[in-house]
Amino acid sequence: MRATDRGLTLHNALTVAKRVAIVVCAALALALVSYVLVTGAQTGSKTRIAIALAFALGPVLLWAAIKRPILFPVCPYVMLIPFDNLLSLSRFGTLTKLLGILAGVAIFFWLVRSKAVTRPPASLSRWGLVFLWMVMSVFWAIDPQLSLARAGVFLELAILYAAFCCMRPKLADVKLLIAAIVAGAFIAAAYGSYLFYHSLNVIVERLFLSNGEDVIDPNHFAAALILPIAITTLAAIQQRRVLAKLALIGVDAVLLAGVYASGSRGGLLAIAVVFAYIFWMSRHRYQLAVVAALAVVASFFMPNPIWGRFAAALSTGGAGRTGIWRVGLDAFKQHWLLGVGLDNFPLAYDKSYLHVFLAHFAHWGRGPHNLIISTSVELGVIGLVLMLLAWSTQYLMLKDIRRDSAVYDLKIIAQASVLGLFTASMFLDVLYTKYTWLVFLVGALTYLLWKEEQKQRSIQLRAYATSEQDVDLVMPFPALETGGVRSEPLNA
Repeated sequence: MRATDRGLTLHNALTVAKRVAIVVCAALALALVSYVLVTGAQTGSKTRIAIALAFALGPVLLWAAIKRPILFPVCPYVMLIPFDNLLSLSRFGTLTKLLGILAGVAIFFWLVRSKAVTRPPASLSRWGLVFLWMVMSVFWAIDPQLSLARAGVFLELAILYAAFCCMRPKLADVKLLIAAIVAGAFIAAAYGSYLFYHSLNVIVERLFLSNGEDVIDPNHFAAALILPIAITTLAAIQQRRVLAKLALIGVDAVLLAGVYASGSRGGLLAIAVVFAYIFWMSRHRYQLAVVAALAVVASFFMPNPIWGRFAAALSTGGAGRTGIWRVGLDAFKQHWLLGVGLDNFPLAYDKSYLHVFLAHFAHWGRGPHNLIISTSVELGVIGLVLMLLAWSTQYLMLKDIRRDSAVYDLKIIAQASVLGLFTASMFLDVLYTKYTWLVFLVGALTYLLWKEEQKQRSIQLRAYATSEQDVDLVMPFPALETGGVRSEPLNA
């Protein structure tokens, strides 16, 4: 037997041995997982069940995190964002925080392994300036510990955002991410609507999702649905197939029902802004107008109509918000340049509380419930300028994407969501929430897809220009094209 044949035989034997070893190990692992799962179910041990699931899913999830981090852990992370406050883990935070950390690590590892790092959008540097000013405010803050803790939360969200800003995304991965966003929001809205219409977890005609002591603020619950509603609304009016259009309208109706159940006036105003922007940018204005009109009419026939809360807004001062803002304005006048330090608004509020006449008692130590007021008081005029610059960059960095681009729809979704969230931020503190940075993340990925599209288009144009020059060089010499024989005119 020749050496080559012996080498091939040895290679084949090793290949078969490896496959047999893999099958044996898989069988042993399956048996172990089954045993732990069965004993855990019999004894009611949640720990054993969790261990069994970890053993079973661990290798698959690890492979996904290495090869395709968008699939895992990013998609589970975005799906659970609407349930964020209900998923507490002892001494750690929430399950979404854990998944967010895993997502950041997976994305950074993928960037190092694939070396597919790209130039980030300008929005990243704008948020970097905001963070630096937040850290600097620690030195003159009333309570520096509050500022440090809040800056840490901002940094955690910004690091994950930065990881995505440095990657070269694929359109298929972004579509998968969009689907996960809608799926998670649909489950949350359907669950919330079910509880609301069965008068469960309802307090003062508003839905408060809870899990023991953990409760989701209904205003935040509504704000978390802004991006999914922008996605499904645009997809529904542009879908040509009837069944798919009806299915998307149904999903959109469930999401809107979730906002309605929350009773959030700011959330409804934000959705109105999203609809107005899509109406302005889309060619399917008639369909959107019909859908919006039907939604408004249907709301009057639902239990506990939310429009009563709008009618009571003037008499209650927007649930005391107008009084908070008046006190905040007095605090701003005293610290207009540098502010009182990040997350120190309640302390400045207490100092100014007795200096302002309030028609409605607003209590002590209140939060600002307004992005402009909170930033002005905590970070001063300088911080306010940096904050507005960052928000405007999130919107304006997509302005050059034209209708002929493959990501034009993503542009509409991202810009509509930014406008909607900014509207919600006038009545709610949204900057340090995961759903806000998810909107920023979608905008950044849209920008990176567009830049890659522009790059590929410029390469094609250069290749076309080069081919045209080659043709110009060849055509003046007909003899080269006819084998050395000149072609004569037809009328010769």
